[in-house]
Amino acid sequence: MKVGLHTLVNFYMDNAISIANDPVEEINPDSTYFHRIYKYANDELQSGQEIAGGLFKSILIYQHDVITSMNDNTSITIIAFVVIMFVILMQLVFLSREIGSVVSDYYGMSDIILRFLSEIRRLQENIDATGVYDTDREPPPQSVGYRQPIEKERLEVGKKYFCVAIWGLGPCHLLKKFNKVFRSMYEQLHDGTIAGVVAVDGGGSITRDGARVKVENFTVWNERSDMLKFFHSQLHQDAVAAFEGQIAFRVRRFWCHSGDLPDAKDRDSVNSFWTEVKSDNFEAFTGK
Repeated sequence: MKVGLHTLVNFYMDNAISIANDPVEEINPDSTYFHRIYKYANDELQSGQEIAGGLFKSILIYQHDVITSMNDNTSITIIAFVVIMFVILMQLVFLSREIGSVVSDYYGMSDIILRFLSEIRRLQENIDATGVYDTDREPPPQSVGYRQPIEKERLEVGKKYFCVAIWGLGPCHLLKKFNKVFRSMYEQLHDGTIAGVVAVDGGGSITRDGARVKVENFTVWNERSDMLKFFHSQLHQDAVAAFEGQIAFRVRRFWCHSGDLPDAKDRDSVNSFWTEVKSDNFEAFTGK
């Protein structure tokens, strides 16, 4: 006790900290700190047990302070973690909205671009079709066959008959579909099911370059009103809808006389009529 109370207290505090920091398995009868406690507990110093008891109290106080500090640090860590998670969550929500907006804008722009490209393709096809149409004078290499429901002898001499010639250009894969649709219509046009048909022919074939299909047909009508009735029929509307936007069509409307019509039994005569039609050698219809 001669060293002074404060020095002694510091000495025991150091021992308390050392004992508190030692692993449990090292605190045994051979431990230095154990011997110090044992020494004071066996009256080698006056009031040794009291001092030893104070040493243990110091250990407990030190541990309590440490645990309290750890608890405070844990609370701070949890609060910081919650704040960080909240910030991350808010960033996730914000970024998700921004990403959604970007994706929406991307698909919107993509859709606009695709529509532009589609429109450019259609314009290019129309330009190509016009070039081919203006130079095409040959009869179709394949057709379903020229038919004339009203025999030529029964037609009025000098009367003008209304005619419509359809010409179109499109992708090759539409050939089978066109022939199927037109054949069904053709049967009704030439067998008398559709009233007012004087003559009909047409078909589809692959162009010489093998890149496209050319479809064409013509009909001759007893009266223009017969054609208009057919034009507004469901049969014709369905056929138009089946190829809308897929084939670039061109239409000729003209007048012909009974004497202009070919011999139904003579293919050369029919081909010659086709050439005349494509050469615009008939009186063009100028009405609406």
